[in-house]
Amino acid sequence: MYDYNRGCCDNICYSGVADIFRLPKFSLSFFRSQIKAGTPLMPGVEMPYMVFVAGHWLKESSDTVVVLGNVDEVELQLNGVTIERRSHDNGPDTHYVPSADGGNCRNLPSAPFTFTGVEWQQGELKAIGYAGGRKVAEHSVSTPGEAASLAIDYFEEGKAAARNDLLIVYVRFKDAAGTELFGENNRRVTLRASGGTIVGPSTRSAEAGVASFLVRTGNAGKLRLHAASGPLSSELNMKLAGKNAF
Repeated sequence: MYDYNRGCCDNICYSGVADIFRLPKFSLSFFRSQIKAGTPLMPGVEMPYMVFVAGHWLKESSDTVVVLGNVDEVELQLNGVTIERRSHDNGPDTHYVPSADGGNCRNLPSAPFTFTGVEWQQGELKAIGYAGGRKVAEHSVSTPGEAASLAIDYFEEGKAAARNDLLIVYVRFKDAAGTELFGENNRRVTLRASGGTIVGPSTRSAEAGVASFLVRTGNAGKLRLHAASGPLSSELNMKLAGKNAF
């Protein structure tokens, strides 16, 4: 499920569908797309229809766009203009190559939708999913502008932060419109904590626009986090649950 420290050697094993800080990779959405809509996931919860653009819409992006989804057809739009509407990939089986070629999909319950020759333009790339001819899902990615702010959040997993807890904290670069800067790499971010302790480095480099930290909360009922990167800064004040997490 997650990347992990090997123990036997000093590099991370990158075999998970989410990284070591629980940030999802595109492969997580691929596995989700293989679940038929309406399949029970847990009592009272069914798998919804979904589509997912498996890429970021940056100037250096490939002209091949792969969309994942458990739908019948996908319409791809760029800035509101339809590029193509197509069904699942059904290309021939070939020797495996890393790049998407629209083939090798015959054994998948829900093959991807590969669009080729998509010329980059700044703006919004949107995938609209159809089932039975009806629009059932959509997902879009946008070209980000310059970094304008930092946003702080944490990995909750359905359980609120508590006293004596260990949190995975994310500091995200965003532009003026709130779009995450997925192309932002290596910019340094420093995190400070009041009412808690940074576990490991307090300064880390962003990867795909996110710098991730570990923070251990104490017995205090409040936690204040302050992040800074050059002229950008942000603060998050949190009220911690009364019971200890462990």
